[in-house]
Amino acid sequence: DEAMATGGAWYGVNSSVSFRAKKIYFTDMMIHAYDLLLEPLNASQPHESGWMRGVELFPALGKLRAKKTVKMNISFDLKATLLENGTPICYWEFPGIYAATQQYEDLKEPLISLKFELSGSGVVQVSSATAIFDQPMPVKSIDKNTPLENESAEEENSSNVEEEADSIPQADSDGDGAEGTKEDSKEGQPESNGEATNKEPKIKIKKLKVPLDVAETFDGIYPRFLSAEEKSQARNRLLEMREVDKEIQKTNAVKNQLESYIYESRDKITDENSLVVSTEEQRSAVMEQLQAMEDWMWEEEAQMANATVLQQKLSLLQDHVRPILQRAHEMEQRALLPELVDKIWNGVNATLGYVMKNMTWVAEKETSGVADLMKNFTLWYENVTNEQVKRDLTQDPAFYAIDAMRRLEHMRSEALRLTKIKKVDPVPYSDAGRDYWKDPKMREFYEQYYKNFSRNGTNYSEFFRNFNFSDFNFSGNGSGDSDDYMRSFRDFYKSNTSEKKQDENSTENAGSKSEDNDPSNPEL
Repeated sequence: DEAMATGGAWYGVNSSVSFRAKKIYFTDMMIHAYDLLLEPLNASQPHESGWMRGVELFPALGKLRAKKTVKMNISFDLKATLLENGTPICYWEFPGIYAATQQYEDLKEPLISLKFELSGSGVVQVSSATAIFDQPMPVKSIDKNTPLENESAEEENSSNVEEEADSIPQADSDGDGAEGTKEDSKEGQPESNGEATNKEPKIKIKKLKVPLDVAETFDGIYPRFLSAEEKSQARNRLLEMREVDKEIQKTNAVKNQLESYIYESRDKITDENSLVVSTEEQRSAVMEQLQAMEDWMWEEEAQMANATVLQQKLSLLQDHVRPILQRAHEMEQRALLPELVDKIWNGVNATLGYVMKNMTWVAEKETSGVADLMKNFTLWYENVTNEQVKRDLTQDPAFYAIDAMRRLEHMRSEALRLTKIKKVDPVPYSDAGRDYWKDPKMREFYEQYYKNFSRNGTNYSEFFRNFNFSDFNFSGNGSGDSDDYMRSFRDFYKSNTSEKKQDENSTENAGSKSEDNDPSNPEL
């Protein structure tokens, strides 16, 4: 583990471009040697009898990410075997060589270029496979005195040649072959007869590259890579094994629980409280069940039983042991109940008295509800305790302590809730934001509203003007002072009505005085 961590750290330092660290001279190497064995793929294709080639790709202790190119001139399909330390581990087939040779039969035998790469993970891969043909192309010499029209014609001819070369079908491949055709200019040596005027056309060699298909197989090689179907089957088997492991873990957990329950119950069934709440016959029957279950645990059936069977055995054993242990627990808890009942009952009673005396805004139905809870609990607790006294300790209890605790908690929480009820004082009418008449803007608004309302004679404005609301009873029960809100409203409206009448009288008096003093009045 430390070697892997150290090597990974060194490799990260060497590959990092973000961290500036001292150069650590570390080289990742492969301990295996890889060789390549080449032979014809199809014996029916013409080839030299017994043709076979061996090539050393990557020697042992070589650097990772190394590259190797293998070249040969052949015209038949090829099969390559990758050897790791002399053992075949992979086959590659290159079936496109013979078809390309037949397609370009007028050209010379192609040069086959196979490029291999040793990845950083130590896996040998074929990066590209290409068949390269030498295609001679005549190129006319250009005279300096030739018009530009001839130059354009030659350019058009050369473009036609390139288009024709590009139209050659090529197979898909990874690596350099996918880049298309490339041209490497090789000018031939023209023959001269000593006369400068008679020049023969030059020859241009065009490199025509045809990508080759690569088929990778592992037939007959062990160990070999898994196919997609085999990987799917392996995943399914792994999931099944995980489910089996979960079931085994669950079974072991239930088995340990059953064994622990047997030993713990054997000790508890003979303690002081259990002896009081059980008879000798009851304890003997339980001890026999415990011993029988312990004997069964050593049998072959128990060793092969699953979690479901063991859980059933545990539940059956608990049904025999639980009654005695439960009666012993209840006897112990009932001894603590009187003190708890007195404490909570007195606290609830004191809280209720405080609320009724100091928190008078709390509704009577709230306090009476808590009082009823106290009364009901007192009657229930008295009945069940009397019934428990009549019963023998070896019998089932008349009540359980948990029931009494739940009733006490409910009664305590309801009493506590009363202390959290807040007082809501009645809001006077003027404090509720409805005293609009004292606001100048609102007074002006209502005055304009009143004038618009009184312009039409059919809206009973004169009736409401002369109607006095101060003597009207809004309470609905014959008493105007029975409700604080309505009483404040009545007082507010009465004061505003009297103020309004005084304002109107002062306005009328001022108007009459102005009319008497008006010199344009014809009555003067």
